[in-house]
Amino acid sequence: MRRDWLLGLTLLLSGLQPAQAEQPAVARPALRPGPQAGLPARGLVFMLSVDSAPGVAAVGTAHTLPLAEIARAGRVDFLLGETQRVAASSQRFLAPPGQPFGSFEHPLRADFMVFALDAAPEGLRALEAAREPPVPGQRVRLWGISGERGRHQDELFGRVERVDAARLEVVLDVPHTLEGWGGAPILAADSDRVLGILEAQDSVPGFTKAIAAPIDAILAALGQPLGSGRGEAFATFATDTPGRPRVDPGSLEQALGIGDPRPPRSAAPGESAPTTVLSLAIDYPAPGALLAQPTCGIFVSGRASALPGALRPFEVMLVIDTSRSTEEPSGADIDGDGRIGGRPFASLDFFFLRLALDPGDSILAAEIAAARQLVGRLDPRQTRIGLVAFSGEPGRDTPGGRPPPPPSSR
Repeated sequence: MRRDWLLGLTLLLSGLQPAQAEQPAVARPALRPGPQAGLPARGLVFMLSVDSAPGVAAVGTAHTLPLAEIARAGRVDFLLGETQRVAASSQRFLAPPGQPFGSFEHPLRADFMVFALDAAPEGLRALEAAREPPVPGQRVRLWGISGERGRHQDELFGRVERVDAARLEVVLDVPHTLEGWGGAPILAADSDRVLGILEAQDSVPGFTKAIAAPIDAILAALGQPLGSGRGEAFATFATDTPGRPRVDPGSLEQALGIGDPRPPRSAAPGESAPTTVLSLAIDYPAPGALLAQPTCGIFVSGRASALPGALRPFEVMLVIDTSRSTEEPSGADIDGDGRIGGRPFASLDFFFLRLALDPGDSILAAEIAAARQLVGRLDPRQTRIGLVAFSGEPGRDTPGGRPPPPPSSR
């Protein structure tokens, strides 16, 4: 009795609640077969009611489920949170897979994947999509899985702070990390209908903001299901498949209204060709936002684009911190091996004891992974890239009694 009372008090204070005693709606994806067979992938999926057989599809985000890995594996299993039992499997996409958000061509609302299930799921229930858009102040809940082997489903509560056609922002009632919750459904608290899919979080002292894509983009893509509702094999959308675009311009891009539908204006006789106009749009932080970060630097996201005209170069400089401190663990599964590297002796503050057990999950590894993601999204025809690596000044006590070298960059 005392243990149950303490557990309930802990959950109340943390803001994390076990979901109602009914079948869960969320699961963790796992790639099968492959070198990482059996290991859960990053993020979550949720079950959504659809018109195509078997009446249910699994929905997740594109940035937590790399398309190349899915195509190589050929099959994705969906595991229950507590038992890790396979509840459903998929070998096909029901809608063309989207792209990770962050580029001009692929906004937040196009960051999703819809999986056609081989059979009806066992132990998972399907959610219904909301037909009305959310409104500021509306009460919502998030369903997810805390940890690799937590309860089948947990829930967090919050309210809608901002909503538009491109994004949905929710402030949680109690600050809580959303690590591993990418792809979680955001539901109307009064109806449990899906309003959006979790894409990212913004945490500052005192509150946690969940950033999501509205569900209407997914519904638009499902309006023209692949294979007349049967879906198409993952390998069909592999990036190395000759002649096959990753996103079908006739379905997903058209349904989501991505890109400018107007044809480029051609120059009239005697008129010079239109010049290229470079533009920069900041998606985050929002205009007038008050930022209070405990560390130096803030997260900024946006889009740079070159409107029709002759190609003009972008110049991008990548700055990589190679200081010794970047060998410490980042707190995330950067290398995708299913394990988050930590410190061997977290309570001791000697530098050599602060290094990550898994170098693939270090801060430096995260920097390099982010740089590779950025480079992969740049157009080589009009982009020049520079690289700066720097390291800060070490402490005064250096081996051998020599004076410390000055900060360096190269």
